[in-house]
Amino acid sequence: MALILVVVLVGGFALAIKARGAGNRAGVTVLAVMGLLAVVAFGMVGARGGSEAEVEPPRVFFVEPLDGTEVGSPVRVVVDAERLAENHIDLAADVGCGDGGGTVHLDEDERETTLELSPGEHRICVQAYDNGHTGHHPVGEGETVTVLVAG
Repeated sequence: MALILVVVLVGGFALAIKARGAGNRAGVTVLAVMGLLAVVAFGMVGARGGSEAEVEPPRVFFVEPLDGTEVGSPVRVVVDAERLAENHIDLAADVGCGDGGGTVHLDEDERETTLELSPGEHRICVQAYDNGHTGHHPVGEGETVTVLVAG
């Protein structure tokens, strides 16, 4: 877009200068209009910043349990988040992040819960999900820890 704008403006200025050099009074008018158009166009591009700002997705992570630890049941799970904004957090045990199965929903300010897990090895996942009207979709990257529940 900016390249097309530059080409049009340079061409217009060249035409206006040529017409003015030939003693044509219309060249002055064209030159003035092209100058005004250049100021307005480049001001609009500058005001927009040239492109959309990128927004970093939310980041969710475990505070406890840590990966590879041995725990008892019920398992105390504490998570935290950065840039959560309008999203919420779900936990899942023994399913992949973002698969949407077996989840425990954490309310807006909630960061702690317990999970009843049988003895043995379990994978616990934390994932941010959007609160939009288009469905329940994972946002950003989730985190998974593996714990050994003592029997």
